[in-house]
Amino acid sequence: MKLVFAYLYSMDRMTLLLALFIILYFIGMAVWHAVIKKKNGSMQLWRMLSFLPLALCAVHFVFSSFRGNAGLSVTIFFPFYIGAAAIALWQFAANTKALYKVSSAIVGTATVVGFVFGFFHMTVSNYMVHLCNSSRAGYTESFDKTVADMQAHYVMNEWKEIDYDRIAEVIRPKIEIAEKNSDPVAYYKAIYEYITMFHDSHMWIGPLDAEGSAIYNQAYKEMAGNDYGFSLFTIDTGETIAIMVEEGSEANALGINNGTVITKWNGIEIDKAISESDCILASTCPVKANEDMVKPIYFAGTGGETVEVCFMDESGNEQSVSISRMGSYDKRMDQTLQRFFNQYEFDWEAFAQMSDNEKQSAFEALKAANENFRSEMLTDNCGYLAITVEEYDTVGDVIAEIKGQYPDITELVNAKLEELQAQGMTELVLDLRNNGGGYPIIMCEVVSLFTNDEIDMGCDALKMNGEYITVAEYSVKADGRWADLPVIVLTNSQCGSSGDGFVYALSKCPNVTTMGITCSDGIYQSIGGFIVLPDSHLYLHFPIFYSLDSNGELMIDTRADRLTRIPLDAYIPVTKEAALIIFGENDRDYEAEYAVHYLDTP
Repeated sequence: MKLVFAYLYSMDRMTLLLALFIILYFIGMAVWHAVIKKKNGSMQLWRMLSFLPLALCAVHFVFSSFRGNAGLSVTIFFPFYIGAAAIALWQFAANTKALYKVSSAIVGTATVVGFVFGFFHMTVSNYMVHLCNSSRAGYTESFDKTVADMQAHYVMNEWKEIDYDRIAEVIRPKIEIAEKNSDPVAYYKAIYEYITMFHDSHMWIGPLDAEGSAIYNQAYKEMAGNDYGFSLFTIDTGETIAIMVEEGSEANALGINNGTVITKWNGIEIDKAISESDCILASTCPVKANEDMVKPIYFAGTGGETVEVCFMDESGNEQSVSISRMGSYDKRMDQTLQRFFNQYEFDWEAFAQMSDNEKQSAFEALKAANENFRSEMLTDNCGYLAITVEEYDTVGDVIAEIKGQYPDITELVNAKLEELQAQGMTELVLDLRNNGGGYPIIMCEVVSLFTNDEIDMGCDALKMNGEYITVAEYSVKADGRWADLPVIVLTNSQCGSSGDGFVYALSKCPNVTTMGITCSDGIYQSIGGFIVLPDSHLYLHFPIFYSLDSNGELMIDTRADRLTRIPLDAYIPVTKEAALIIFGENDRDYEAEYAVHYLDTP
């Protein structure tokens, strides 16, 4: 009940009060109807007032709806209006006793179901626990409202030492210019730069309609920069090499191949050029080391119509060439990132041009590549289990979260492990790379299988009147059925939210070694803040619930120093040979191969 109370406390006040009023109004109208019938009074006023809730809903819609997106407004608010509509229709059954009894049950059910469904839809399905509507404001006014709202509700203002004055000083002039020029793409780029200054990838901007998607796509292309026919990656020796080189491109014809060492970029030493560049697309990374690892990939789009590149040729001599842009870097950048994070490569632009059958095949391939709880044998004795998200069955997940136990998940994973054991498994690679998070109860249930000791996973809390009010507590039980199995946990910087909690909990198990090229993301605080931006084309999400450890401190999330608080047991090195595997045209999984070798090495 504390969790429900917390959601109610944080919900949009006007909508919540209206929904509760409709329920109470139904009760009051039912009592009044009984009194009128008992005294044989007039039903005229009763009939007239049956329209009052519906009238209030109309007023609510006028003031609370999202400008430019009536569909979103109806989707979000209509469930709360169902009871009001039912009450307005109720009058037609008021004079017939049998019909009135049946209709009363229907209307009463409609008011409660409408409220529950609306509440569930906003808070659980869309994470709109705290809703701020800036759709009616201009760019600058909306920015000011966003800043004020996040100053009041963002959970890590003190933890990350957020300086809103400095942020506004940098970002507000860019917002003003975008508004002056009526430039939505410039506005998006400015508001994106705004969220990068928090270094919190639990904060993001997304589209709400087709126009929002078009704005996002154009801004993304512009922020990605120019494609010169290759990408970049810095290997563990500190050298930056060319990767994803397009065969037959100008760069390739001039002598740049996969693995070629790049020394300078536009006359600046390559390491200095990368470190001093903005690359705001990389800057949401909470952990600075993770940002540094991917930054060269983003940096490769930096430059104008041409770029001057110095590199070491096959004879060991430094060469300098001028390379012309081939177009936008966004596609090559996406493909490079997908290979680095071992993700299924998916081209949405190409997808849009496919036939219906081709789209279906592409989606089936994407679904198979990202199947949750996917298992197989990697070698004769090494099993593999991938958990991509802490979700299983939405209704069951919510109920389990409230109850604090989910035996279905424990038995599901145990059955997967028993199947692998029957095939000869004596060691396991548990893959949490690209884990998108979800319900912590699922993480707790899975980890319980690997530990003989209970692990405290803290609590979710809401801050009211300056004090933390606990709304949910989590702990890993000591099931221990697989506590003696040697386990490598693979993670990366795309593993976040309850995925971070997963890595944290497993790191407490003596039989587990956590490993990756990058550590997990460091974003454990619960989301729920939802700001609808101007004209309802875009929204901004941010965390509003605190996830606290046993000492009352924020769990897992990075401080202002941007250092990980759950360092890996072993970092996987990336040599030139490894980079050519990772970014090559092959199906090899370098990290999984390294994990298996690590397990088999005495």
